[in-house]
Amino acid sequence: MFPSVTMNSLEWGAVLRWCFVVQVWAIPCQVLCPILFPNLPHRGVLFAKTLAVLLVGFGSWILYAWLRLPFDPWLPWLTWMLLCAGTWTLWRRERRRDHIAGQSRQPAAEGLVWPSVELVFWGPFLFWLWVASLHPGVFHTEQPMDFMFINSLWNSRQYPPQDAWLAGQPISYYYLGYWLLTTVAKAAAVQPALAYHIGQATWFALLVAGALGVGGSLAGLARRRFDWAAGGVTAAAVGLMGNLQAVRDQLAARGIALDRLANLLDWRPADVSDGANLSWYGPEWGSWWWWHSTRVLADRGLDGGHLEVITEFPFFSFLLGDNHPHVLSAPFLFLSMGLALQWLAGERGQAHSHVALRRFGWLPGGPTERIRFGLAVTLVAAALFINTWDVLPVCGLLVATAVLGAPGIYTWRRRIGVFGLAVPTMLATAAALVEPYLSTSQNQVEGVAFNLLNPSRPGQFLLMWAPLLSGAVLSLWMLHRTRSRDWTGALVWIGGALLLGLAWMLAATFGPPAHRLSAELGIDSRVLQSLIAQRWALGWIVPVLLLTLLGWSCNSLRQAVNASHPGNPGAVLHAVLLTGAVLLLTVPEFLFLRDVFGPLARMNTVFKFHYQAWLLLAVTGSTTIVILMRGHQRLTGALAAGIVGAVFAVGLLYPVSALAGRAADASRPPSLNALRDLHWYDPARAAAVDWIRHHTDPEAVIAEAPGIGYRPETSWVSGLTGRPTLMGWQGHEAQWRGRAFTTQAAARIDALEDIYVRRPIDEIVALMRLWGVEFLLLGPTEEARFAVSVQRRQELQSVLVTVWSMEPYLLLARPDVVPGG
Repeated sequence: MFPSVTMNSLEWGAVLRWCFVVQVWAIPCQVLCPILFPNLPHRGVLFAKTLAVLLVGFGSWILYAWLRLPFDPWLPWLTWMLLCAGTWTLWRRERRRDHIAGQSRQPAAEGLVWPSVELVFWGPFLFWLWVASLHPGVFHTEQPMDFMFINSLWNSRQYPPQDAWLAGQPISYYYLGYWLLTTVAKAAAVQPALAYHIGQATWFALLVAGALGVGGSLAGLARRRFDWAAGGVTAAAVGLMGNLQAVRDQLAARGIALDRLANLLDWRPADVSDGANLSWYGPEWGSWWWWHSTRVLADRGLDGGHLEVITEFPFFSFLLGDNHPHVLSAPFLFLSMGLALQWLAGERGQAHSHVALRRFGWLPGGPTERIRFGLAVTLVAAALFINTWDVLPVCGLLVATAVLGAPGIYTWRRRIGVFGLAVPTMLATAAALVEPYLSTSQNQVEGVAFNLLNPSRPGQFLLMWAPLLSGAVLSLWMLHRTRSRDWTGALVWIGGALLLGLAWMLAATFGPPAHRLSAELGIDSRVLQSLIAQRWALGWIVPVLLLTLLGWSCNSLRQAVNASHPGNPGAVLHAVLLTGAVLLLTVPEFLFLRDVFGPLARMNTVFKFHYQAWLLLAVTGSTTIVILMRGHQRLTGALAAGIVGAVFAVGLLYPVSALAGRAADASRPPSLNALRDLHWYDPARAAAVDWIRHHTDPEAVIAEAPGIGYRPETSWVSGLTGRPTLMGWQGHEAQWRGRAFTTQAAARIDALEDIYVRRPIDEIVALMRLWGVEFLLLGPTEEARFAVSVQRRQELQSVLVTVWSMEPYLLLARPDVVPGG
């Protein structure tokens, strides 16, 4: 079931070079982190590798975009040397200051030793390296898209990086995550085919280390000692836990369909059609049963038809193998939490009214505080650039904790004022830092839409969120019990949240939002209002539940802040994370960002907001379980924590069974080569990729058939080599560019039609030169798409030069680009 790892020496060499780069890059950050995070129990050392990847990678992009330095292997090493110089200067200054003050530096981290810190990272890294090696191909779902971006960045020496699926246009997707991964690959001389999975293992390890660092610090801050138990539970909840759909799948595969309960709770039908061949872990891999857990929620169109909703969580994302922005951004969210906790813990005992102002650079401060502000700006800019959906939560988290952690003489009016001023300031500063990216990108967002017809159905919502919501309730109960036993404030906040929700519903249903939607859908507004009333009459439970939790968490935040000086600043972060997570779950019930998928599709908003909420709730729930189960806690708390902990443990059924199924389905030797499977099932295409990579310029434009989304047999030359083509996956380009795509794509498909079949053969070379096309591919996809006849094929060969051929593929070149042609 679990094959041994027998990768070849080239792959192991790439792994070792990659590990060397990551370890060396982390050296200055091992010195920098204790300076930036002195009040955390582990003093930031668990964030060192995450910080190193961010600073070296982002710094390289700044040199590339602002100074126009070429993206060559020496660029990240130059950035690393600058980081070393800056760290050395700061360390010397801090050492001199401590000497003058008669102080001595604390140990690097209390309760941690160097081997344990390294094991926290390299253990998950090797584990996921093995998982990725079982199925190394990049040919399902959106893996070809991720691989295309990595190849495009690898080939783009000069700014701006080119989009291989739209020749001549810069990348118009938030690509910093791909850039960070490619930067490590460049520095380590690891080709994209190997970097794809080694990078994924690195990001999994960064996520686990970050979650462990935040969880252990959050639970151990009051005792000033790192809490390994809380850190371990948090890392497991973040990196491994799934939802309860896996339990349902396991039961259904064994004939226990729970039809009555499924109908009552409106669960989506269980699909176990391939479950006849069962093992202890459930149906065979071929059924993709593990996919069901990410499609738990379902919306309905105007006619009641299905509308897709994505409900991913971290373990599924890594198991699927997509190096998507929401995966690549996750470790940096935990670095943001670490900085937030440092800000909350950093000023205890100081009665200075301008702490928050110093943190934002509005008043003079020491170099360390200015560097923390710079790190905060970098994290917000990275969120904007890695996964734009993260920018408001990350900015809100950092600004809120910087303001709320300031000494208690601040009034709430002043806190709110500083917060309202600091958020746009932080966003504007971050936007200025990544202005070269913003000036070359478009987006698909068409405004904010009101969710009038699709409140989440409670049965589906609880199937997805029951474990983490139970942890949220437990956390709120713990915060309330610790701070106050008076329910008056909580009830006032809950009542206020419910009234706001009701007011929103009435205003949206009988006001302009409903009238605009009815006009767009082409139905009478009274018919739409009747349908809204019908949907919400059955769907009010989840919005009311979330508004109740939101009001309760806001009150807990107010109590924690008021009691935190002196006190445990971890409680403030706990309340901030809870409030942020519940807010992220609540917003898609009422609003969503409209995109190319239509006026009712909240798919992307649910996907991105819920993913971040999962990370936040996994932290708060895990640390609460450990805190309440300590021996000195009351029996009631320990019992409640034990019950919630058991529910959390049920979530581990998903990774155990899914991993076993994935390992059992591995029919070929393990490998990290993303193109290995191509050599198995299409050796001619693999040979074409190898020839193009070794014999063409990285920026040479190659004509191939226009791509079709999720079809890896289309746009494969551009996707697998990074050589640009006139038109790749059209649907995805439209998503990334919005309305701008119509202009950018004008005449490209017509030009391909002209080149392949329509225009006279004596005009082909001139037409290719007009569009900058140097090579032309003829294969089964092109011949089917353009109906290329045998005669036309021969005519093309007569005016172009055949540079490579292997049935059924033929690669032709313009005579002027072939020496001697």
